[in-house]
Amino acid sequence: MHWTFRDDKTKIPQPDEYFGFVYVITNKLTTKQYIGCKQYWQMRKKKKHKPSSWRVYTSSSKYLNEDIDKIGKRRFKFEIIQEYKTKRGLLYYEQYYQMKYHVLTAVIEGTDEPAYYNKNIGGIRFYVPLEKYEDPEFRKKMSASAKANWADPNSGFHSPEYRKKISENAKAMWTDPEYRKKKSASAKAMWTDPEFRKKISASVKAQWTDPEFRKKRSESSKAQWTDPEFRKKQIEDSKARWTDPEFRKNQTKIRADPEYKKKMSASRSEGPYRITFDTGREITTDNMTKWARENGYNQGNLSDVLNKTTARTKHKDIVKVERLNGEVKKNKRKSQ
Repeated sequence: MHWTFRDDKTKIPQPDEYFGFVYVITNKLTTKQYIGCKQYWQMRKKKKHKPSSWRVYTSSSKYLNEDIDKIGKRRFKFEIIQEYKTKRGLLYYEQYYQMKYHVLTAVIEGTDEPAYYNKNIGGIRFYVPLEKYEDPEFRKKMSASAKANWADPNSGFHSPEYRKKISENAKAMWTDPEYRKKKSASAKAMWTDPEFRKKISASVKAQWTDPEFRKKRSESSKAQWTDPEFRKKQIEDSKARWTDPEFRKNQTKIRADPEYKKKMSASRSEGPYRITFDTGREITTDNMTKWARENGYNQGNLSDVLNKTTARTKHKDIVKVERLNGEVKKNKRKSQ
């Protein structure tokens, strides 16, 4: 076995206690390095199946392995930086160390030679130095290329392996409190920019003018709300948010805005609606808020029955509320 711990040469690997390790391999002749990770075990159905090849492993880098073949393993140091107990932690810290040491852009001191053999971060390839992304023309080309790949059903972007890798990397990053804090601060900063808010608002409005998009979102939402677990989680999350004094303060301020009240009133009132009673009788109305007020019903509860956003399935003797397409029927009745 060629592995030693970078900070403690007396320490030995513990494959029975850990999932894997992040390592650094150093070319003793040139000081060029490679940072990567390796699992101790091959997994099957999320369980340890058999030991991996970690004892003799020399990285997945084509360029590093070519140099090892040329000058021999004895010209390289194989060091473990840290062991990790979960796959998520392993993937996160592989990327952490790769980014910390700028493996894509660092050069050997006094030369233009790359300081690392790495050609990617966490298995996701970058074909150019990161500084080049500051060029608007280059970013435009990369964006067009990415869109073309996503539009092509035969591209590697749609493979289960690629999507799984992206998902795992993202989940690993979000387990780090510092990363979450930075992303939160960045998002808050963007939303304070009026131009950004305007752009997002225009984009969302444009999407909702597309009947196909509206239909898909509606079907997706309805399907989600039929899941008891999803409904339960949404209700619990909502209750939790309202226990936050800052959230309550913001919501109170928003709801006190006359413009907001006007919009909400219009939204709730726009019909026509069909209301079905437990006797089977039906009525229609083009203003549910007014009808509820005049007939002794709670408009909020009727909205719950309409939107199916809570566990409420009826309100008093009303068992169904539907928003109709088209005009209110001429023979509508406004009361029981």
